[in-house]
Amino acid sequence: MRELELLELNLRKKSPKTQATYRCVAKRFLEFAKGDFSRTKLLLFLEDMEKRGYSANSVRLAYYTLARLYKAIEIPYPLDRDDLVPPPSGEELFTPTLSKEEIERLILCAKQERSYWASLAFLSTVYGLRSIEMTNVLLSGGTLKVTVAKKKRKTIRSHLIPPGMERWLNGYVRRKEWTVSNTFHKLCRQAGVEERGGAWHSVRRSLNTQLKLAGLPREAVIIFLRWEKPRGEMDTTYFHLPHDEIDRMVFAKHPFLGYWM
Repeated sequence: MRELELLELNLRKKSPKTQATYRCVAKRFLEFAKGDFSRTKLLLFLEDMEKRGYSANSVRLAYYTLARLYKAIEIPYPLDRDDLVPPPSGEELFTPTLSKEEIERLILCAKQERSYWASLAFLSTVYGLRSIEMTNVLLSGGTLKVTVAKKKRKTIRSHLIPPGMERWLNGYVRRKEWTVSNTFHKLCRQAGVEERGGAWHSVRRSLNTQLKLAGLPREAVIIFLRWEKPRGEMDTTYFHLPHDEIDRMVFAKHPFLGYWM
């Protein structure tokens, strides 16, 4: 498509990952629009994304991507900020998008399907790994090492692997983030679980909520899920249990660990 070639020229200073993301969104829109670049067609495309379960952040990304596309093909962009989906509130960010029963179905399906699926489902449901974190996990001597996302500096976090569960990681291989995310969509379809946006992050949100409901200290949940510590909160700053003790504390009340037995 000529439009995609012009967009790529416009994005030449962006990172390869950003270019790939913008190209994917633009290609979907061009196939949807079929040559119609009107305001109505744009709004229908964004509305269709919402109906298909894409998160508010994904729809906002599409808005900015298409603005870049229109600039590249020299057509006035017919939308403004008032047409944007509002960003999710703090409460919405922590609302689980998959129920405990749905995650059980995902796990049971992953255990019966391909070993790579099982490895990602294990990493997600046990540790709440983000998609980007699942692209580069190192396994060694009963522990796994994760390059933590959302950090200004590169940080490696070690997690214990519960005894006897190393087998679920035998199928793990390093693959790109797109492949990791796409595996979630395939697993949902196979397990008959309705997606409501967020990909593997929807499992992370559910795990975050269930760990809190299990009565674990808030500080332990923050550290276990590799959140950045809130600034100025002394209770979190002075919570200094070793990571292996925090892992054992969490495993004792983990909501999804029993599904892997």
